[in-house]
Amino acid sequence: MIDRRFGRFAALAVAVLVPSAVSAEVPFAPAKGGYTIVFPDKPQEKEVSLSPDVKETVYSVNRGDAAFLAGFTEYTQDMDIEKELVGDVQSFVTSLPAQLTERKRTIVKLANGTMVQQVEFTFEGEKSAGRGVAVMTTPRSSIMIAGLAMKPSGKPADVDEFVKSFKLAGQ
Repeated sequence: MIDRRFGRFAALAVAVLVPSAVSAEVPFAPAKGGYTIVFPDKPQEKEVSLSPDVKETVYSVNRGDAAFLAGFTEYTQDMDIEKELVGDVQSFVTSLPAQLTERKRTIVKLANGTMVQQVEFTFEGEKSAGRGVAVMTTPRSSIMIAGLAMKPSGKPADVDEFVKSFKLAGQ
């Protein structure tokens, strides 16, 4: 289940890269997921039912030099948080294809006292490099955001700005 889910997330990043004009920043708070992020343009939404037990909503902005993605996944049963975080990040990076270059695991305390597990990661491949964050918000839901700059024209600063804008509700 892990490999198929975020492989499709990565495929959206690479397969749909089309040139678009750079425009103003667009603050975005999806209806589900409990987070905010600032996209470089209005994101497109795509719902994917990966199995009867897994549903994912992906928001993306794709440019010729970069891709910016946010995905929210819902499960019908509790998942092993540790396995999902490790597997989701590795699956995403491998599907680009790229290599994981750094991974930092943290526990984030929200204003309501809830503790959530988060992984910040960086990756690099022949065609792209980028950063992302994966969070298990509950045993039945996860968020992954990622930005990738296409080599050689992509701007890593755009990716950094996108990833830094990610905030969980109550953070």
